[in-house]
Order: sequence, then C-alpha cells, then structure tokens
Amino acid sequence: MRSGRGAWVLPVRPDSLPPLGVIALNRLAFGPCPGDMDDFQSRGNNDAKRLEDYCEEQLHPESIDDTQLRQTLTESGFTTLEQSQSQLWQERVVPRPSYKTRMRSIMEVERAAFVRAVLSRRQLCEVLADFWHNHFNVYGWDYSIGPNFSAFDRDAIRTHILGNFREMLEAVASSSNMLFFLDNYLSSNAGPNENYARELFELHTLGADNY
Repeated sequence: MRSGRGAWVLPVRPDSLPPLGVIALNRLAFGPCPGDMDDFQSRGNNDAKRLEDYCEEQLHPESIDDTQLRQTLTESGFTTLEQSQSQLWQERVVPRPSYKTRMRSIMEVERAAFVRAVLSRRQLCEVLADFWHNHFNVYGWDYSIGPNFSAFDRDAIRTHILGNFREMLEAVASSSNMLFFLDNYLSSNAGPNENYARELFELHTLGADNY
C-alpha cells in the first residue's frame, strides 16, 4: 500500500482516524517504511503499550542499531560532516577556494539530512533535528555561514537534540553561524549590536509578548 517512506495509502474511510501506528510514524518519524507498521503492531497487545514502547526506544537512540545509515553515509563520500570548525575554516575559507569548495559543507548537510530521514532507524532524532534547525534558523547558503554549516549541525544542534535546552541555547549562541547570521560578531562595548539579544528573547526563548 506504499512506495517509500511517507507514501502510505490509508485503508480507512475519509471520515475516520487512521490507525495509531500511522499517526505515530507520521508525527514521530518521517512516515512508515516497509515493515514499520508490522514492527509497531508487534510492540504490545494494545495501542497504548505499542506507543509507549516505540517512544521509549526512540528516546534512547544509543540503543538503536543504525548500521545501514552509517555505512551509507560513509560510502557516499561526504568529507565535511565530521570535520571540526577549525578544519572547515582552514580548508573552506582561508585559502579562498572556489564557491563550490567553500560551500561544500552546507551542500553535504542538506544531502545527508535527506539520507538520514530515509534510512535512519533513529527517526525521532531526525525529526527533532529538523525542528531545531527551524527554531534556531540560520541561512545555510549565506557566504559567511555555509563553510561551517556541518559543525553547526553537529555541535550546536545534533549534540543537544535530547539534552538540556539551556546548553543547546548556549551552543547555538556561541556558534560562528549564529554570530554571523544575527550580526553579533559586530557587537562591541563601544558599539553594541542588539540584534541577536532581541532575537534571543523574541524568537529563541520567551516570545515577543513576554519580554
């Protein structure tokens, strides 16, 4: 009844709810892949137990074998995903390389995100990575941001996906990508730039009505 992740044809009447497994896999994951519905149904003798078991597993991604994803990422020839910010800067900025070389990091993060969404068994982490990238949004194809984007994705977002929000907030705030995107790199005692401070309160934490 489907041809890939997310292509599920609901075998229900339009005026009725789909099975809980379909709802869960479309909200906690990027849609069901072949075998996912059978796996969900095997997790207990009622929907409540199945959902609890699935959520408990996804909240402990270290317990989920993601060998296929790791092999695919390795075989895909990505070169920037594991590089430190210093390495990215030295290779993608300092030598003043071609635009394609300079922006390879953001290009690879985009492609790797698609591979992860399709193949990873740690689906909740991938959904949350997408969520937090939208929450702490920076324009990856900006000339100043693109070269370091894989470090931002790995160190500021993915490292803190299921962790402490304050620590994630600090990692994002101190990342070169956010410093460039919201002009905080221009701030000084003599000429403070309030752009990031405003967005920190308005967009990243309290909301415009609460500060």
